[in-house]
Amino acid sequence: MRKKYKRAYIVNSKFQMRQLAAVFFGNLLIAVLMTCLLSFLFLVVWDKWFTIQYSTRVPIYMAICLVIVLFSTLLVSIRRSRKIAGQMLKLKMVLSDAAEGKIPEKGVKFRQGDFFHDLEEPLNDCLKKLCK
Repeated sequence: MRKKYKRAYIVNSKFQMRQLAAVFFGNLLIAVLMTCLLSFLFLVVWDKWFTIQYSTRVPIYMAICLVIVLFSTLLVSIRRSRKIAGQMLKLKMVLSDAAEGKIPEKGVKFRQGDFFHDLEEPLNDCLKKLCK
């Protein structure tokens, strides 16, 4: 009988936190550059070619959009990195069990959304040869 377990979104904290940091700082850099560009456009008024009326609400809207974009990309990054980290954790558990002589009878089956499905068949072939 299979054990019921609670779904964990942080499977491999070292890998996933590095992934989150890279995504966060990349988005933050893009957001800061966009904010500087938009602030320049809304703060500078040129009289000869065109004029821009400065709105005091623009920085508030930009801050709200920045928070929404950062939060949503962090959530997407956690979900996507979980697909890689969870699969690598499963491979680690299967290989460490095989090293101890506990070879799974059914073979390894990855989840539908996981990456690297091409590893499933060679790993199962290897485990079958170890059983013989």
